[in-house]
Amino acid sequence: MIVITRVFGKDINGDSIPDFDYASIFLSSLAEAVGLSIIIYAVDKIGRVWAQVLSYGIGGIFLFLFCILADTASKPVLTSLAFAVRGFEMAGVCVTWVATAEILPTEIRSTGHSAANAVARIGGFVCPYLISSFSLYTVGVVLLAIHISTCIFAYNLPETKDKKMGEMSPRGDRGYEFEFELPDEGGYDRM
Repeated sequence: MIVITRVFGKDINGDSIPDFDYASIFLSSLAEAVGLSIIIYAVDKIGRVWAQVLSYGIGGIFLFLFCILADTASKPVLTSLAFAVRGFEMAGVCVTWVATAEILPTEIRSTGHSAANAVARIGGFVCPYLISSFSLYTVGVVLLAIHISTCIFAYNLPETKDKKMGEMSPRGDRGYEFEFELPDEGGYDRM
């Protein structure tokens, strides 16, 4: 979102007051509803793993294209790319939330969500400085590399398509073993 805001929010006459293209930002934000609607239909057809891999992979490619074309492409092209980026990112994130609930027990999941939330807050603080300090090409390359690694991680998750919640075994479909050590009831204080 910060990259999209940087591209659609240009300075007026070198002043510090940005001239935001609110129409493009609004149109690209509609993609989240479209991405969510498509993934609701597709997640049970193609599975959680491939839905994540495709969503993050295609979203990363469109984000890279958005970054490298930001200074040369027309506004309709940039708005279309931003629409595609936000739609695929929303689809991938939604499937990730579904998959974590199906794979991990609640105790592990809540700890993971807390850690991810903390990292997201740090990223939200650091991102504006990085976006303004580096060229959009460099930002695009870094974000594409992050998307590729996300695809690799998602590909190695166990598939939960067509399995009931109680059928998930601790051994993943790709041979990885998940071992969870949960604290006993008396191991920590509850408020």
